[in-house]
Amino acid sequence: MVLIGLVIGIVLGGAIGYLYSGREVLGGPAATTGNTMINGGLPPEEISALAGDFVNENLLQPGLTAEVANVSERDGLYEVRLEVSTPQGAQTALVYVSGGGRLLFVNPPIDMTQPLPRPQPPAEEAVKTVDIDRDRLLDDDPWTGNREAGVVVVEFSDFQCPFCARVHPTVQRMEDDYGDRILFVYRDFPLSSIHPMAEKAAEAAQCAFEQDRFWDYHDMLFQRQQSWSSVGTPRFKEYAAELGLDTEAFNTCLDTSKYVHEVSRDLQTGSSLGVTGTPAFFIMASKEDADVETLKNLANGQTLIYRESSDGKNVLFQISGAQPYSVFQSVIDAALSNAG
Repeated sequence: MVLIGLVIGIVLGGAIGYLYSGREVLGGPAATTGNTMINGGLPPEEISALAGDFVNENLLQPGLTAEVANVSERDGLYEVRLEVSTPQGAQTALVYVSGGGRLLFVNPPIDMTQPLPRPQPPAEEAVKTVDIDRDRLLDDDPWTGNREAGVVVVEFSDFQCPFCARVHPTVQRMEDDYGDRILFVYRDFPLSSIHPMAEKAAEAAQCAFEQDRFWDYHDMLFQRQQSWSSVGTPRFKEYAAELGLDTEAFNTCLDTSKYVHEVSRDLQTGSSLGVTGTPAFFIMASKEDADVETLKNLANGQTLIYRESSDGKNVLFQISGAQPYSVFQSVIDAALSNAG
């Protein structure tokens, strides 16, 4: 665009300048072609001079010049075709001038006898899908709540992650508030490259799970995170003894890395779902039970992501990071919206 300073109006595309301070006259029957003068208006030669001078003095970018190539009448206005010299070569621009030479418009007039094309609503962005079902999302990992609940909340977490420890009270509140209306599942996602003790902590928690004490051990690891982060296995064994576990069985389980493959499977599932950091939560519900539109509106495409299972039956909403309780509440309430 070679013209500058354009102001859009509501009539005929907007006037951007006064070319002539005299009395405005629009009149008479319109001619159709050539340099025909508008009845009651200025002659085309004067319009050419006025428009050319005004455009060159006020509207062009520095270093550009315009010459009037043609002036013709168009339904009571003069249509002025300009040839503008630019570093890229000559360009054509059209401006419109009122018959009396006072107003200049930079947009073409709107023909009110013809319907305008209606703006089309933006195309709805395709919903992203993920190849996951309820059984694969839950696996055989520790859970609490109602195994038959329609809404599942799965956390991928790292026991050495400070943000996972920070969100732990939020998770406990969620479990208390929703009770048997949800199923909560804990899955491991140790970020070993930055948390060197996280992998072994996950294995230790699985060894406690073997003795039906996962949640007590889970809570202890988060509550005492600073205590074991630089110590590792010896401290994990102390915690097992403190909880009254069968220490011989626990120590053997931990020393033989009995659950290393279980932890690895969780990592693989989390990665397939797009988990790159912890904590990461997935809320799954059937599309029939969930308020789908509310969930879509809650999503921001970054820390809050709406997806659907590839079979089209379930919604899968991802929450990344130690979000405030209100975020979890909004998502879970929407997931439960139509549940019986």
